[in-house]
Parts: sequence; C-alpha cells; structure tokens
Amino acid sequence: EPAKSDCLTYSLVNVSDLYNEYASVLNLFDICLLIIETCRHDQRETITYLWKNIICEEILPSVTNSESVVDFLNNLKHNTLFETSDVLIGEDPNGQCEKFDSGEWIARLKNRVSTLGKELYNTGTSFTFPLDFLVMELEGLRKQYDDVRDDIPSQPWPIQSFIEAEIPFSVLLESYDRLLSEYSASRLQGVDYSTQFRRLSNISYLLEAWAEAAYSYRGLDLSGGSSTNNPATELARAVNPGGLLTRISSYRSYLDGIGESAVDNAGNDLVSRLTKVEVEIRDFFR
Repeated sequence: EPAKSDCLTYSLVNVSDLYNEYASVLNLFDICLLIIETCRHDQRETITYLWKNIICEEILPSVTNSESVVDFLNNLKHNTLFETSDVLIGEDPNGQCEKFDSGEWIARLKNRVSTLGKELYNTGTSFTFPLDFLVMELEGLRKQYDDVRDDIPSQPWPIQSFIEAEIPFSVLLESYDRLLSEYSASRLQGVDYSTQFRRLSNISYLLEAWAEAAYSYRGLDLSGGSSTNNPATELARAVNPGGLLTRISSYRSYLDGIGESAVDNAGNDLVSRLTKVEVEIRDFFR
C-alpha cells in the first residue's frame, strides 16, 4: 500500500504499530518474526503460524499427481492465510500453480529458511526459529517429494538449510534424535518402519556433515575466542565422556531392530555409513 510505504519512508513508527499496522497487515511474515525476536516476545503459537505461512508462500497454490501430497499440503495450509489456495491433483487448467512434483520450490524454500535462520537463531534467543517444528514440516515435505519420484532420494536439503543457517550441529542432532525417538516410542502401534529408517539416514548424514566440518578446524588452536563454538569444539564436547560415540552405537543397534524386510539392502549401507563416521570421529581425536 503506497500510503503505508510513504509513512515508513518519512516518519518513525513505534514497534507495536510497525508490527500491527504494517508487517502483519502486509503479510510480511519474515519481518513479523524479526520484530518478535527483537522485542523478545515468546509467542509460540504466533511464531508457528508465521512459519507455516512462510512455507506455504513458497509452495502454494500447487498441483501434483499424488493424493498423499494433496493431503499433506491441505493439512499444512490449515489455519493459515493460504487456506483457500488451490492444491490440485492432475491438471492445472489456469497454469497458475506451482508444480510440486518438479521440486522447483525446494531451492527457494531452502534459501529462505537458511537466510532467516541466520538472522533469528544466533541472536541470544532461538524461540523465533522453532527447530523441532521446522524439522518435522520440512522433512515431511521432503518425504512427500521423494515419494513422487522414481529415482534415488533427494539431497537432504532440510538439514543443509539448517547447517547454512549456522544452527549448531549438537542442537540439530538433538532435534533429529527427538523425531526418531517419537517413532521409537510408537513401534508397538503399527509404526512405518521405512520412516524410522529415513530418520536414521538423516541422522547419519548430519553426523557425516559434522565430522567433515570439524576436520576443517583440525590442527588449529581451538582454545578460547570465537572458536569455542565451532564444529570441532562442539564435537569434543559431544564426545566426552563418550556420549556421542555411544549414541552412534545405539543407532546401529536400533537399525538392526527395524529388520531387513523394512529397509531392504539399504540397511547394510547405512550401518556402514554409521560405522565409518564413528571411526572418523575417533580418528579426529588421535
């Protein structure tokens, strides 16, 4: 709206008016989150609502060939400003919809999450970057996208976006571990074992990325200064007194418990990956 834009150009506006009369009215979801972070207002429902709108803004309206994708997106857009946006199956008669199955939306969403994450997470507060919620939703989107593909799974772009947002590896591992634990607690309730395997594969990728990042600091003086929060010192804290290595061993045991019928031959590959990253972590401290 030109009048509102002119007001911001030529006059100062208090933060309450900035949020309620400008950012919120103009659906500037990113700005709304930045204002909430600046004011230290821990409004969880509002924050989740804003993030859902951000995700929807990059994907909707959408067309797909999958009923499962339709169900997922309809659930995602519920109680957002995009609730009336089309989620079509098969054909898009007006040519106005994002083609979900093409995956072209992934790069935009990944960049938006990582860019906003950098601004929100490492500012002394993290509540405006609800990691567990974002892990669940972005990994859900990735699974839906992979399910409509016939070739190998896509790159783990949700994890990549979090790493680019400079979320500490140890924090990421805890979030992905919680997601895995939820499935573990539901094993007796008809849980989808292929989903558990997928979670373990994500954790393996995260550990591999952590080890690779830590090795880039090997040989440097890691005592004091800004280096205290780098991947190498993070890894040292996680390993001592053996906690991370024990956890990796438990992941392998957990994978054995899923059963070969659920994961086919990919299970052996994942066991090998977990073993390899454990060896790399041990070697890092020798």
